[in-house]
Amino acid sequence: MNGGAENAPISSADMEAEDAAFVRDLWGIGQVDPADLHPFPMDRGRSLEAARSAGFASTAPVEGEGEVPAAPEDTGEDPTPVPSAPEIAYLVPPKREVTLDHPFRYGDREVRAIAIPEPHLGLKLDLVAGLLPSAFDLAWALTSEPADLLRALRGKDGERVLKAAVDALPPELRKAYR
Repeated sequence: MNGGAENAPISSADMEAEDAAFVRDLWGIGQVDPADLHPFPMDRGRSLEAARSAGFASTAPVEGEGEVPAAPEDTGEDPTPVPSAPEIAYLVPPKREVTLDHPFRYGDREVRAIAIPEPHLGLKLDLVAGLLPSAFDLAWALTSEPADLLRALRGKDGERVLKAAVDALPPELRKAYR
């Protein structure tokens, strides 16, 4: 149908003709419109009509159907800013801290220890919901340290930080990481 050319694009008319020939040859029936083989024909008008007659769409016209809304005018002003949540700062420092055997510099900061705070309620809820699948995810969420910083831990430092993060959980939640 496509002139024998290999990998030449096939038009939709050629594809429909091939479908009709296949059905005719297979079932020995007369000319078949390939669109009739589908529960909802390919063209939009017939598809919508078939969907409405089958009870899948409203028969009433949809207001504004086919119209494209105009873009809002650019006034040059910033949209109304969304107020951000206030920063949370706990008044009691974390009880656990893992002193590193291999301290390092992360940007301008010297990293000599990783503080392991008590888990807050949101973290516990995330854990129960399955949002913290690994001990690394737990340590990252618990310490609020950048993931790159935690990945840079060397030797036993990484294992000790992950263990301390798991140990900070209540006993009933630790079993997810053991």
